[in-house]
Amino acid sequence: MRAKNKHYLLKRATVLDCKDGHLSLEIDQNNQQCNVCQTGKSCALYTFGTMMSRNRGVWYIRCHQDFAVGRSIQLKIEATTLFKLAIWCYGLPVAMFLGSAVLVQLLFATEWLTIVSGIGGLVLSYGLLKLGFRCERLPDIQLVQ
Repeated sequence: MRAKNKHYLLKRATVLDCKDGHLSLEIDQNNQQCNVCQTGKSCALYTFGTMMSRNRGVWYIRCHQDFAVGRSIQLKIEATTLFKLAIWCYGLPVAMFLGSAVLVQLLFATEWLTIVSGIGGLVLSYGLLKLGFRCERLPDIQLVQ
């Protein structure tokens, strides 16, 4: 069997705060390796970031090391992990919206209730994603010195 070459996405970040094993990191949007950041558009990293905090450029991750505030570090994320996160962030809300709307339409055949249940499915999926992406359950994000 051949060993798979793993592809990683590297992002620079600045430490904003380090308390009780948790890091607050501001993602550097002026990264020379990322064309999407240079154009100011959104990508899967920032979609994932919004699930962890209100500010899409700030991430809160668990860490067993102490870092000085203002220090620049590098985040290393496996590309397949990022792809799986994007599928969850985009796929779950769509599936919950369609599933709840179709189920209610089949059971009650009422348009207004179908719309309300679809919106309820979106809200429920957002809550499930927020619950699933708490700091303790983050995927393998490696901090490179």
